[in-house]
Amino acid sequence: MDNLKEYDLIEFPIDPDILEGLEFIKIEDTYVTFIEDLNIRKKIVSNKIEKKTLLIKIEDNVEIIGISNQAYVFDTPIDFVFPVEENVKIFYKKIVEIIEKEDTEELINLSNLLDKEILPFYPLPMLLSHEQGDISLLKEKKYLKIEPKNLSVGNDSEVEKFIIEIFEIHPILRKEFIKKEFYKRFGDKISTNRIRDYLNKHCNFINSGPFSKCWIKKGINEKDNSYFYIYQVFGKIRNHEELFQLFEKPFLVDKVEKNKTLYFSGVYDEKLGYLTKLAVIDFEHESEPENEFELFD
Repeated sequence: MDNLKEYDLIEFPIDPDILEGLEFIKIEDTYVTFIEDLNIRKKIVSNKIEKKTLLIKIEDNVEIIGISNQAYVFDTPIDFVFPVEENVKIFYKKIVEIIEKEDTEELINLSNLLDKEILPFYPLPMLLSHEQGDISLLKEKKYLKIEPKNLSVGNDSEVEKFIIEIFEIHPILRKEFIKKEFYKRFGDKISTNRIRDYLNKHCNFINSGPFSKCWIKKGINEKDNSYFYIYQVFGKIRNHEELFQLFEKPFLVDKVEKNKTLYFSGVYDEKLGYLTKLAVIDFEHESEPENEFELFD
């Protein structure tokens, strides 16, 4: 027994001899094989069998050639079909003709000629994790409601003009501020999609940093002008606190101007912007509850 080699057992759904030199490559804790046909190359991966057989019964005159501690199986569907022999194609064609004629007796006679050794083998798919009875193949018809559509008042030129106007005043604005300004001017007559379309045309969106979730006018670099500290965003979304830009609370801007040595660095930082760490900590406490709008994400 000491001289026996150790092997890995591999269960494969198709006889490797049919595939002319199929090779199994061990990668980490699995086996991989490739099947090539002209310009098509398919990769399939095995699963490790966790169950281990503890006892085996050995018949007489059986030579033990090796010991296996690991077993692997290729049990997922193979998404291609191997070529079948010509007589198999004829067999299936014959079945179709008999079924079309509704000749049951001839179909039974034909089944006796079936050679199971040459028919293609398809492994069972391992896709379902629930009872097949839960699946319904009946299609549900859904209809769109046909009714008059309420058109928005105003035209696109008014929307675009207003966006240009507000970004001439403030080149960096948070999304909630923009929504409120539109509501003041147009009420609820302008859809968020129309606003977003023209924002994308004239502005860029900032995802993170001291100007997080803000729209910035195209051609403007928020890192080049220390005056832009008034547009930095404060407030913590995770604590449901109000988000605001510094210019929305003039008394805070005044506080910075009067205490520049404490609150103003003048040099852009990816986290603190143009302010000091002390300023950021102090101003976070100035936030108040607000309903957060999930727009323009």
